[in-house]
Amino acid sequence: MIKENKSHFTEGLSSLYYLLICADRTIDTRELDMGKTMIEMEELDINHFYSKIDRYSTEPDQYVYNTCIHSLNHCSEEEKIRSLAWMKLIANADGNLDGKEFSLIQDICINEFNLSLNQVLKKEEALRDELRTMIQEDKI
Repeated sequence: MIKENKSHFTEGLSSLYYLLICADRTIDTRELDMGKTMIEMEELDINHFYSKIDRYSTEPDQYVYNTCIHSLNHCSEEEKIRSLAWMKLIANADGNLDGKEFSLIQDICINEFNLSLNQVLKKEEALRDELRTMIQEDKI
């Protein structure tokens, strides 16, 4: 887990997560479960994280998007990549990467942060390996 700028990372990750789970207007329990796994693996305060999600549900999507970009802009490149990789894992958790979910990830990756999608895909695979290891070691 990265702790360079934890408050910005938490705010960016929580707002990005909210945007992703609402992108296709279908909230799947497998996506929510992967979100809980992300919170655990990133060692975030679950109550604080979900209080942010509750707050975002009362705000316009553009406000949440702006909050996401502003917060992640205060994070390192590695944190940005890690956040987007988590979203890719979460979006795939239900077995269906919806076009709106992928578009959100791709647009933020390329248009907002000028990152390579390949960087995100490599980090996604690394997170998937880390997750497998933790499951095998019965840590989650």
